[in-house]
Amino acid sequence: MKKSPILNNNSFGLYSMQADKKMLEEKADETYAVDVRTATPIFIDSLTIFPMLDGKLIIVNGYEVTNGKVVYLSSEKVFNNVIYLSRTGNTMVAATPKTVITLGGAGEKEYRANISEVVVAEGMIYLFTKEGEIIQLNMLLDVMNKTKFKFAHYSVATVAGGKVYALDQKGSLIVLDASLSKSRIYDIGEVERPAFISGTKLYKDGDVIELSKLGYE
Repeated sequence: MKKSPILNNNSFGLYSMQADKKMLEEKADETYAVDVRTATPIFIDSLTIFPMLDGKLIIVNGYEVTNGKVVYLSSEKVFNNVIYLSRTGNTMVAATPKTVITLGGAGEKEYRANISEVVVAEGMIYLFTKEGEIIQLNMLLDVMNKTKFKFAHYSVATVAGGKVYALDQKGSLIVLDASLSKSRIYDIGEVERPAFISGTKLYKDGDVIELSKLGYE
C-alpha cells in the first residue's frame, strides 16, 4: 500500500507502507492562487498520478520513481489547479477550471470551458460551466448534447439512474434526462452552506433530499 499526499506548497511524495519508507519527495512550481476545489491522486496498476496545483499531472511509476512523466492540462497563471481526476476503463479524465483532458488509447484529447463541476458517468463526461451550460461529451471529448440555463451558477452536480442533477446556488435544483433534452426545475431554497452529494442523496443546509425520487417530466 502506498500513500501519495499533495501539500499546499505544491510538493508531493510517495510513501511505501509495506517498506515503511519514503520513496519520493519532490516540489513543483510554487502557486499563489488556487481554486478551492482539489483532486486527489489516483493509482493505476504501478502508476501514481499526482494532480498538481499548477495545471499539471505528474505520473510516477512505483518501480522507477525517478523517471516521472509530466502532462500539462493548462498554462494559466492563477486558479489552475487540477480540480478533477478519475479513471474510467482505460481512459483517464482530468480537469482544471479551464480545461478537461482525456488520456487513453486514442491519445490525449482536450476541451476548454469555464468549468464549475465535472461528472463522469455511464461512459460520458458532463461539464457544468460558469455560463450555465451543461455539456455532455464522449470520451473523445466530442460534444454529444448541450443545454443552457441562463444565470445558473452550479454548486454541485451528479448523474445517476439515467438522470442529470444540478443545483444552482440560488436554490434551483435542475433535473434532466441523460440526453439533456428534457428538464424540470425544483425550488429548494438558496444554498447557504456548501452542499454535497453522496450516492443519490443531496445534503444541503441540514436537509437531505433523495434525488432518485425527482423526475424531469
